[in-house]
Amino acid sequence: MLIHTPTMFLVIVTTSFTLALAIAWISYRKNNALFNPLFIWSSALALHGAAYLLFSVRNNINEALSIIVGNSFLSAGFALFGEALYRFHDKQPNRWSLWAPVVFIAISFSILLEQQQIRLVLSALVFTLQSATLLVFAIKMRSITIGRGQYIIETGLISVIAAMMLREVSFVMGTIKLTSIAESNSLQSYTFITVLASLLLLSIGFVLMTHEYAEKRALDNQAFTKFSNKILDLLSLNRPLDEILNAIVNGIEQLHPEILCSILLLDKRGKFLHHIVAPSLPQFYNNAIHGVEIGLGVGSCGTAAYTKQRVIAENIATHPYWVSYKELALKAGLASCWSQPILSSNQHVLGTFAIYHRQEHAPESNDIELIEAVAKLASVAIERSSALEQLRESEKHYRLLIETANEGICVINDSILRYANPKLCELTGYDANILTDKSIIDVVYHEDQAMVLENQKKLRLTTVSDLKYAIRISTRHRGVRWFELSSVAFDWHGENASLNFLTDIHDRKLMDEKIQQLAYLDTLTQLPNRRLLIEHLKQALARNQRNASYAALLFLDLDNFKPLNDNHGHNVGDMLLIEVARRLLLCVRQTDTVARFGGDEFVVLITDMDADESCAHIQAENIAKKILSAVAEPYFLETENNETSIIVEHRCTASIGVVTFNNDDSSGEKLLDRADAAMYRAKQEGRNTIRFYQ
Repeated sequence: MLIHTPTMFLVIVTTSFTLALAIAWISYRKNNALFNPLFIWSSALALHGAAYLLFSVRNNINEALSIIVGNSFLSAGFALFGEALYRFHDKQPNRWSLWAPVVFIAISFSILLEQQQIRLVLSALVFTLQSATLLVFAIKMRSITIGRGQYIIETGLISVIAAMMLREVSFVMGTIKLTSIAESNSLQSYTFITVLASLLLLSIGFVLMTHEYAEKRALDNQAFTKFSNKILDLLSLNRPLDEILNAIVNGIEQLHPEILCSILLLDKRGKFLHHIVAPSLPQFYNNAIHGVEIGLGVGSCGTAAYTKQRVIAENIATHPYWVSYKELALKAGLASCWSQPILSSNQHVLGTFAIYHRQEHAPESNDIELIEAVAKLASVAIERSSALEQLRESEKHYRLLIETANEGICVINDSILRYANPKLCELTGYDANILTDKSIIDVVYHEDQAMVLENQKKLRLTTVSDLKYAIRISTRHRGVRWFELSSVAFDWHGENASLNFLTDIHDRKLMDEKIQQLAYLDTLTQLPNRRLLIEHLKQALARNQRNASYAALLFLDLDNFKPLNDNHGHNVGDMLLIEVARRLLLCVRQTDTVARFGGDEFVVLITDMDADESCAHIQAENIAKKILSAVAEPYFLETENNETSIIVEHRCTASIGVVTFNNDDSSGEKLLDRADAAMYRAKQEGRNTIRFYQ
């Protein structure tokens, strides 16, 4: 089959530039960074199109320009394909192997301008070698690349290699001779059809591969968020440190079955690897590293703990830090180890978190993000456990001090402090002569006074024999602080009284509140997150069953939010989300709930509405209109550009889906789905509008 070669050139030019523009647009929409892999890929396609454009107009321009520049553009296109593949996989390219062929083409073709056949053989040989180099790299990365895109790319490269090799054999054997690159024959037809098909395969494959990678990253992030919430739950329940660390290691290994993990803690002196949590590593390996002194060259973990820096050993067998331990590692079947120091809030080394592979393995950017995030999570768990352990030791010490009358102890009779020991004076900052015969109410924070009086009354009347609870004390020198008050009923000079032990739990209380905040509040807007919203929704359903009143759920999605992120960055987008949260809170009562559902989606829960459905419908609609108006007001967001403060003005609206309910037997999730469906209908029907679930 013969195809007119100049026509094929025109088709390839059109296809190349069309693909280049399409992929450049996808690159801009996904990531507007100039040198991201998609943009580099589109540049390679543009070079191919420019090369064939030069070939097609060679009769109208300088022949040397067409021959030398055109073939150099083709070779540079393959080099850019390589740059894009390496950047996608977060690998450092061997630029000599990528760009040396381009220089070779430019120089050799300048010399061989009159040698048509030799040039054709050389170009086919160079393009074959360049394609083969890319193919070898793609196959090497296959084990860490998901999806179908990689196989489509490999197919495109193999097609190029096959076409170029056929040209080489044909020219060398002399079966076909060309007097011009634009000459039409069966070999030319096959070559350029294959080139066209290969460009399509390479482009489709690379776009698909980047899309599949983005989808995997999103799923991985969701799974890691779920895993983090589980660890935070264990922290909230004050589970033992061993249980939490094992949950971290096992959880990460379940999310990434190809890796093995370990957490090593330092001893109290911070010099030796003391406590090992590595259920998937061989016991002989764990036993061998237990008690090893940290230092430079002591494997990845010992070095990371010593230097406070992450240590990456892609190949244990050749890494200098593993010289003394590589035989042990190889016996355990370990080929690669990355170790991240676990640092406390004051930057002291607590231990290390390590990821092992059974084959040589180099980390990508998402691997670095993972190891850093897990190390921070482990740090919170270790510091939390340390604080609790210190508190337990402190309580044991206080019990000893009770026997020697050297603890925060007081006797309360009829709400009056009859005795205060030196420790209590130290804790509160008051002298004993000031505390004695003073009402307990005078040192208790005003919001806790009624509770303390009620509990002291119970003890005095012997309703209960002992009580333990948290109160706030207004100290003289450290402000309001949390204390744990343990009270025991006893006889004081023939009268009923209470013996009271006070323990400072202020730091633990603040840590509990911080963990609670992480578990139930959105970190950006400080609004309730999905988890807390579901709890409030369950309470609203239960309350509706008791009083038959209606409630409403408003699902809100911002219109025109993405352009702000794309044009000004996520920091400005975050400022807008914070301002939207503030406006929503002003539109509802304090008893209602405003939650951030994720991204630019918010949910408002209105409770205790009218018992009549139509009236409740009107109430919900009025609130939704109020929200629409508030959200639509212009936003003035302050940011910096080149160290200059600027104000970004932005306008956006909202699409709101509403569902009203009373004693509905539906679950909270179903109600959210209904409100979400109504919101999407509002989106489809023009945006900046309200739709009720039908």
